[in-house]
Amino acid sequence: MKLPRVLSIAILLYLSKLVLCKESFSTDDIGRYELNEEILGHHHHMLCSVCGDMRDVVIPEQLEEKLDSALTQLAKQSGFTLDQHRLDLIGRCKKCA
Repeated sequence: MKLPRVLSIAILLYLSKLVLCKESFSTDDIGRYELNEEILGHHHHMLCSVCGDMRDVVIPEQLEEKLDSALTQLAKQSGFTLDQHRLDLIGRCKKCA
């Protein structure tokens, strides 16, 4: 059963207030909602710059640790304390390549 758009938006806004989901954006600047990291686990996104398709990507743990370490060091050099990071890989999906 598909919910009416207004009801779907209301539910997503309610869930975001409960901190169960967050808004994310694709290359088409359309807001999308997804469950928070505590529910889905830490992941990144691959975004198609042509059709706007967005897919979740889980980086292998060892590579994720290296990425996090490098970003923490970069932030520290700028006098910034890193709490978390997000990574979006932007390119063209198989359909649009």
